[in-house]
Amino acid sequence: MLWWLLLLVVLLGVILLFVPIQFEFRYEHDQPVERVQLFIRYLYLIRVQKRWVIPTPSIDSLLSALLTNLAQETQQTHPNEKERVKRKKQLYYLTTLWSHFDQAEPLLLTLLRKIAVREFTWTTSIGMRDAAHTAMACGMAWRVKSAIVGLTTQLFSFRKSPFIGVIPNYHIPNFTTKLSWIGTVSIGNTMIAGAKLLWLLKMGGAHARTSDSIPNANSNGKSQGNG
Repeated sequence: MLWWLLLLVVLLGVILLFVPIQFEFRYEHDQPVERVQLFIRYLYLIRVQKRWVIPTPSIDSLLSALLTNLAQETQQTHPNEKERVKRKKQLYYLTTLWSHFDQAEPLLLTLLRKIAVREFTWTTSIGMRDAAHTAMACGMAWRVKSAIVGLTTQLFSFRKSPFIGVIPNYHIPNFTTKLSWIGTVSIGNTMIAGAKLLWLLKMGGAHARTSDSIPNANSNGKSQGNG
């Protein structure tokens, strides 16, 4: 009886791992605020909903924040030891991942292809003081959007053709854009791809330490003889 119960629990766990999670991402730019919404649903039982309303930053505020950050880093002549070790570790993992990018690329592409996009809508309204400038800006927006959507269709699995639109406004100067993205992904596929990527990072780090410890090591971490 106990074995049947354990088997049932394991089977249920496997099924739950590969049940897709539905997510919905919405972004809206409408001065003077940026609106971001994220909805996550799993088995109609777990629902997560987050909303952020962010004031649209101006050029002056961005420059001021950048200068303040630079001033703080300049004054901090003796950085925190924990922060220094953390940055060193992050740089190490990024370097390892980049050095094995040819092996990590198929894993990342496989993970992205597991994300099924069921709805993709992106509309933008552009208006300038001059009608000719408005038409030129709309044309540029069409080209940029087409390139971005073309790239996303290569990376993700679209179940429905994406919809993009550019609306010219010849009456008042404005710029608004709305993006809606609905998709699904399973926890199991994400965990498998993530485990493979972590294993690659671990093996890459071990390989790098082995190569450093062996004098005259070649690309395979083996010592090269004179003969």
